[in-house]
Amino acid sequence: TRRCDQGCPNCMTRLSPAPGRPELTTWEAQHLVLDELAEICPRGAVSFSGGEILQRPDHLDLIEHNAGNGLYSFVNTSGAGLDGAKIRALKAAAAGRLTMGFSLDSVDTGIQERCRAGGQAYLERLLRLCDDNDVPYFVLVTVSKLNLSTLRATLDWLAERQIPTIRSPFVPRGAAAGSRHLCFDREDMEKVISPALRATPLSYVSYVPFFAAPDATHLTLAGQKLSLGNL
Repeated sequence: TRRCDQGCPNCMTRLSPAPGRPELTTWEAQHLVLDELAEICPRGAVSFSGGEILQRPDHLDLIEHNAGNGLYSFVNTSGAGLDGAKIRALKAAAAGRLTMGFSLDSVDTGIQERCRAGGQAYLERLLRLCDDNDVPYFVLVTVSKLNLSTLRATLDWLAERQIPTIRSPFVPRGAAAGSRHLCFDREDMEKVISPALRATPLSYVSYVPFFAAPDATHLTLAGQKLSLGNL
């Protein structure tokens, strides 16, 4: 998918090198990816992300094809160039089965600017567009050492506005490949991240290794004691 064009300092795809082969054509994306997904999971959903999916000229064709397969569409976007007309076009292409995904990494302006473009006011404008056109949405918070100090405040701000939230770990790839120092560690998980997630009712918490609370990573299966961290 196309790269984000917002110039985010730590965006994982902002300065990624050109792909080793051309991007998938519309036909390839429709028939070699979307159709195969529909066969594997006929009642599933497809998340269109990137990069920036809205930078692909054929993004409406891909979403329409996915809807024709009976699958739901999630569109994760920076929101660049998004307006009411585009929201309505996306909703029509998805046959109404559409959820938009946006990002906010911190309520602190300085920290947010170090993570990506767009802060609270920018996000609120995007959410109003969705509300005005009856399109559901969620907000993604990418967690790293950079925004740990404001994670609880950011989740609280989103919860106060009843905004559904998903969290994701910072992954050092693409433009951020040299930023492994931003990855959080076990102590961060135990003392900061897990308590903040558990305190926020609209924040999705999954017990998988990179976001499991330390006391939730051990279990017994078929009489055997297992540690998720070692799987």
